[in-house]
Amino acid sequence: MLTGYRSGTSHLALPGEPRPEYTPELSAETRYAAKIVELGIGLRTLKRWIAEFRSHGEAGLAPKKGPGRTQKVAVDDRWSETALEVMVEHTGESKPSRTMVIERTRARVIARYGPDVVPQPSRASAFRLLAELERRHPLFRLGTKRNRDIADRPDGAYGKLRPTRPGEYLLMDSTRLDVFAFDPVTPRWVQAELSIGMDWYTRCITGIRVTPVSTKAVDVSAVLYQAFRPRPAGRDWPRHAVWPEHGIPRSVLVDVDAVDGPGLAGPAMVPETLVVDHGKVYVSEYLTSVCRRMGMSIQPARLRTGRDKGPVERFFRTLREDLLQALPGYKGPDIHGRGERPETEAFFYLDELEAIIREWVAVVYHHRPHSGLVDPGVPRPGLCSSAAVASGPRPRRCHHPLTDAPVLTLTPGGALEETQRLIDTALAAPDRMARWPLYGTGGMPLRTALRDLKSLGALVLNHATNANLRFLAPDEVLERLEQYRTNPLSPRSQRHPDTRRSNVHSYYAPDDAAATAVATAAGLRILCAADIPAAADAARWLTERVASSGRPLYPAGVVSVSGTLSPVLEATLRCSRETQIMPVYRLRHRTAVHSTRPPTNHDSRASMLPAALWPEWALRLSPHHPNGRPMAKRTDELLAVACLLAGNTTSIQAAPRLTGTTVTAHNVSTLLAGLTRRSDCADLLHALILLADHLDQHGAPIDYARRRALFTTQARFIDPRCWSDLQRRLRSTHAPNIAHAQRWIFHTLTGSPPHLAHPALAPVAGAQRQQYQRFRWRILPAEAELLTHTTHALLDEHGIDEPLQWTPQLSARALRHLVLPGPAPDSITVAQLQQAVPRGDFSIAQLAHTQHHHGPRHLPVVPAPRRLEPTPVPPDPVHRQPHRAVAHLIRRRSPVAPGHRRPRRNNPRHRPPRIPQELGPVAPRRVLSGAPSAEVICPCPPAHR
Repeated sequence: MLTGYRSGTSHLALPGEPRPEYTPELSAETRYAAKIVELGIGLRTLKRWIAEFRSHGEAGLAPKKGPGRTQKVAVDDRWSETALEVMVEHTGESKPSRTMVIERTRARVIARYGPDVVPQPSRASAFRLLAELERRHPLFRLGTKRNRDIADRPDGAYGKLRPTRPGEYLLMDSTRLDVFAFDPVTPRWVQAELSIGMDWYTRCITGIRVTPVSTKAVDVSAVLYQAFRPRPAGRDWPRHAVWPEHGIPRSVLVDVDAVDGPGLAGPAMVPETLVVDHGKVYVSEYLTSVCRRMGMSIQPARLRTGRDKGPVERFFRTLREDLLQALPGYKGPDIHGRGERPETEAFFYLDELEAIIREWVAVVYHHRPHSGLVDPGVPRPGLCSSAAVASGPRPRRCHHPLTDAPVLTLTPGGALEETQRLIDTALAAPDRMARWPLYGTGGMPLRTALRDLKSLGALVLNHATNANLRFLAPDEVLERLEQYRTNPLSPRSQRHPDTRRSNVHSYYAPDDAAATAVATAAGLRILCAADIPAAADAARWLTERVASSGRPLYPAGVVSVSGTLSPVLEATLRCSRETQIMPVYRLRHRTAVHSTRPPTNHDSRASMLPAALWPEWALRLSPHHPNGRPMAKRTDELLAVACLLAGNTTSIQAAPRLTGTTVTAHNVSTLLAGLTRRSDCADLLHALILLADHLDQHGAPIDYARRRALFTTQARFIDPRCWSDLQRRLRSTHAPNIAHAQRWIFHTLTGSPPHLAHPALAPVAGAQRQQYQRFRWRILPAEAELLTHTTHALLDEHGIDEPLQWTPQLSARALRHLVLPGPAPDSITVAQLQQAVPRGDFSIAQLAHTQHHHGPRHLPVVPAPRRLEPTPVPPDPVHRQPHRAVAHLIRRRSPVAPGHRRPRRNNPRHRPPRIPQELGPVAPRRVLSGAPSAEVICPCPPAHR
């Protein structure tokens, strides 16, 4: 990508280099864009890789294990080490409480280091620290036995014996069966114990013995004897469960019964080493003398370390889950899972129970594939459906024509022939990019496109019905497909018929041409769509079939359904289920914009968002009922939380806390669910995603998180005397309360509603909230200028060089096709705003309701304000004094509003205070709120400001 050559120089160019999209003549940005499309990553990730490569070479590209999302608790290391020491001491004891561990840790720290030397964490911090130490040394969450097992794990890698041939290691162990049986001597129910011998290399059971109550040394020796001389097979056993006589080929015998019965129940072998635990019967002198006589070694396992005989322990669990729990008299794995009286249901005698277990092992267990039986020298079967050429190795990539069905005649020019033509064209140049419209202009590597095709084909084979595929192939082909899916899988198949997975058929090519043709054609119809929405429509029937089969389909689990997918196909499958998934998942995975990017951590966006969405956006996005009432309370705060969730991995419970609001996750979920049910809010999630992407790409000039941290705990922003002096100049009666001015400053500074302010400022009653709304939207210009000047002074005092207010602006082109519930802010005129709030209360929902019912055609058109902000209204509609005259009236000592009397000269009560000369005029500052400005002289001395 950097030079166009893998070796880094043109002197060592490989065939086909440089590739057209990575030629050195192209700009770096063009090559970066091609690599982003090829790998499906982001630009920042690619640039980070390039920087690491240039700094550290190829070693810089090695994956780094990043830190977890949970932050480390800020506790002194000495305190945490002491707490871990106390937790380790309780490993062999009964489970203690967290409070006791904390108290003992505090006492030990004081005794060891002295009082007031090591800072003691708070109770909450101590509990968080114990939760963090729980990952290192479990003590509180699991059972005490499980905790002891974890504590006994070795510090290094697990070491174990590795068998290389049959008979090298024979594992032996005994366990109490979870089923009752009858004793043939005394017809009473008894506990039964099972002793087995297992060849470690082949996982074959070489000996079985069921004994009453307990196992003795002679019983273990009998199990060992069966390895040398297996028991004869049952006469009614199927043929595949019978083992031939050792060393005698079955094909040359005329009469097998003439030799020794119908066959053996298990393999015959000579064990070399016996792996046992420290039970009395296994370390007895009797068993030791037997091994000595047979020339066998004994390898004891470690004390209380069941993993040294892991295959045997796993066999006991398989026996219980697959056989014993279906037998009468089953009592469960422990006392908590036991029935009322399972001993009364005992039915089989001990010898009958042993015969049942022996037959199940021969018929079922010995023919079940084991994941641990892997030979690296033997290739995995079924990698290709075509035969090898001249008995040689299979080619790396091979394919057979889908039309190779000699008993069928395909329709010329049909879907199957078109599929064959596309595959032949793609495989003709396997090193080229698959430039299908779905993968964009840059295309996708062919191996990625074929992997997507295989994944879709697997879903078709496992979940589609013939009714879904009639548009692809004739009925004869579909009948062959149905026969392939209903008949047992052949030995060359990827998986055994007894597998427990939901997808029985592998995503590798099956060995039937009809199945391959139909599955490939159905997958290509999806991958050949023009874009992601069209592909989602084409794949909707398939994902509905998958969902109806009981497979969970949610955005984050799409990949687990059909293997590894490209980001484009992941987005396609997510969008096909958009109407069925939760709205919060739509935001998180950005399905409204058909995004191919998975959710990532965007918690930094919380510092760019106010607690309540900006008024312009709240007006545009807030839904309302036909009567004008908002659909939800505190909609602007809920929309801010929803904007944070777009494309973000943050949980819905943590998002309100990051934005500084007090709404709950249930409120957010209820609003999002209501939005998806309304036709006028169809594109609201789309607009929120665009707004979130704009913030991530361009950032914000205001750090709202810092302002919330600074000013939320402050109860006073302006001096009451300064406010009172201004009110005496402006109003004769009904002066606004100073608390409204404090709330206005808090609201302007932090973007948070007043009810989130300090308790001394937050309005409690509904009347107080209505009065604040009336004050905000009917504020006089002189009051606005004074409060704005005070707000700027607070920012300067804390060294914050930011604009007072700001609103993100998206291009009209990005929103022109979206159907949103509210009007655009630029379409609202001053006259419409005056009509919406002639008097009384005001809200965003009321303004949207007024615009929806009256519309702009009923009102005169006047120049629109630059920003939607509180617009001061004239105090009396009769005189209609301009707002800028307020400051002029103050300077001339004239009445500030019509009907107000001029203050008398000789009355010192009404005489305005003298302005100190050293104060000077205050330079007017630019107000981003869009309110008409006025030059106001603050009448307060510097000490009162």
